Amino acid sequence: MVASINCGHTRLLLVTKKYSAKERDSINSIGIKPIEQFNYIVKGNKLFIKQNKSEDSTFRSGTEILEINNESAANIVNKLEALIPSDGFNKTFKEAVLNRSFSGWYKALYTDQDSMNIKIGIADQYRTTVLRPKKIKKVLIKTKVLSEEEKEQKKKDEKQARKLRYKGFDEYKQPNLEFNFLNADSSTAYIKIKSFSFPHADFERFYKESFSAIKEAGSNNLIIDLRNNGGGSLKACRELFSYLVDKDFTFLKTATAKGRFVNAGSNFTKAVTAPFIAFANLLLIKKDKEGNFYANLTGTKPMHPKKDNFKGKIYVILNGYSFSASTLFSANLAGTGRAIFVGSESGGGFNQCTAGRIPIIDLPNSKLKLRFGLYKIAPNASSETIGRGVFPDHMVIRELKDEIYNKDPEMEYILSTIKKAK
Repeated sequence: MVASINCGHTRLLLVTKKYSAKERDSINSIGIKPIEQFNYIVKGNKLFIKQNKSEDSTFRSGTEILEINNESAANIVNKLEALIPSDGFNKTFKEAVLNRSFSGWYKALYTDQDSMNIKIGIADQYRTTVLRPKKIKKVLIKTKVLSEEEKEQKKKDEKQARKLRYKGFDEYKQPNLEFNFLNADSSTAYIKIKSFSFPHADFERFYKESFSAIKEAGSNNLIIDLRNNGGGSLKACRELFSYLVDKDFTFLKTATAKGRFVNAGSNFTKAVTAPFIAFANLLLIKKDKEGNFYANLTGTKPMHPKKDNFKGKIYVILNGYSFSASTLFSANLAGTGRAIFVGSESGGGFNQCTAGRIPIIDLPNSKLKLRFGLYKIAPNASSETIGRGVFPDHMVIRELKDEIYNKDPEMEYILSTIKKAK
């Protein structure tokens, strides 16, 4: 029912039971659950193995899963996608979410299973196997006594990590913010932004350093990679936009609201903090003469471009998990006609999203936690296609082999286009 609202920011949080330390030890002793022993690829309503972490080495990357516990994979995928909210009538976001966390959504719908019947297909051959928990091998970690030289090197490494933490790190310890030149003559620059919000982020510093280097090198082409960027700070994406235009711009339309909302957690917390939240609401939420409420957000009035704004050719790469703030940015850039978009339709809606403040409330009867946005936030640009995202100028349909072998057809297309233009 919540997903039928068609708002990607409005959703029930996945229910997770809180276990005691003793219960956690008991669960861990069982091992890794069968559904967690693979990384998955969802293509349409088909399900494939991307990475095999089970003890059965015959499950290879690209193997199609036809059934789980006698239920077709297509039926399971359709059920899970029905639970996932997305903006408007978008489809790419749901598939992108499952590609990131299929096992989590599966466990939310189906009960815990200590064994799992799985039917797979390779070419014209089919096989059914029972997967059981994979025992976690205990590794004895020996503490190494560092030499004086190693201690000194460790201090240097930690200092360097602190210097670079403004770029953030993802779960694979790779930077969230990347900048480099893609060729020897520095004519093509590349910026990858995995998120517009993370701890210790300093977007202003990153943009200033990057665009200063681009200007000094005299780069003609700029590739901005927003794949798997689920959004974040409006300020961060607005700041990036200011480096891509050469005249004053308005980033947002007036953000509207249904009223002032106060929710501060427990009854005790509400009693203590409600006056302060109410005061903050008065400052942020305004009411016009007609009785309409609107949020006083930065970006609704004209802003100036940056001094080192880029004037060359811009390419933006999107996919189904380009959502929220990354879609607002892309929509505005699409409105200027300054960029060529490559990839697939963004996961977020072009014309608006409901976000800004996103409280989480406990539903009174079910006790489930519901999160929802309070403000209608719209880019200054608009699309005549209602309920869809930012469409690419060149659509890239990624094949199964691209996912398995980590190929990048989007980048290949852009670099080929740049080469042909020389």
